[in-house]
Amino acid sequence: DGQSLLVFPEGTRVKDGADAAAKGGVAMIAMRTGAQLLPVYIGRAKRLFQKVPVIIGTPFSPLQESRRGTAEEYQKNADEIMRRVYGLGETR
Repeated sequence: DGQSLLVFPEGTRVKDGADAAAKGGVAMIAMRTGAQLLPVYIGRAKRLFQKVPVIIGTPFSPLQESRRGTAEEYQKNADEIMRRVYGLGETR
């Protein structure tokens, strides 16, 4: 339909100072639907009534070698989205 879907690739909230591995499901959805992925970094320092930085990256299409995608391809693309998300946070 051309609608947007927000997915947190880690599958859960990430506590301050911790990094979580991305789940392959985010890439599976994108690969099976032909959707692009848009990395978005949300700052970790969250305080009541304080601004939280949100940095939006550039969209990219996941790489797909096989027709339906494999678990390894899903995970590789999920890892790539997280690399891009954390890269956005480093530019801040």
